[in-house]
Amino acid sequence: KTLQRLTETMEALAVSCAPVLPCLARALDRLSLIVVREVDRVAAKSHCDYERLLSLWAGVEAERRRLAHFVERVGLASKEGADATQRVERLERDLNHQEQLY
Repeated sequence: KTLQRLTETMEALAVSCAPVLPCLARALDRLSLIVVREVDRVAAKSHCDYERLLSLWAGVEAERRRLAHFVERVGLASKEGADATQRVERLERDLNHQEQLY
């Protein structure tokens, strides 16, 4: 009995909605186009942001490697536990000495 009432209600609803159905279909089509355009815009912006961040990350990583190499070359990353401040002071004295010689 419930199924029969549901079917009758659906038929009555279909009859009463028939005049507005074409307008509703056009409105839903326009809405779906708007949504698709917005999704495309957000996807393109996200891709640009990703590329920009990837480029920045690559630059930072290259700079980090350059600085790590510099620290190794200068000797601040010593395994003997020497104080980095003392090593920098020694390098500054050596630099001053070299400037005086030349």
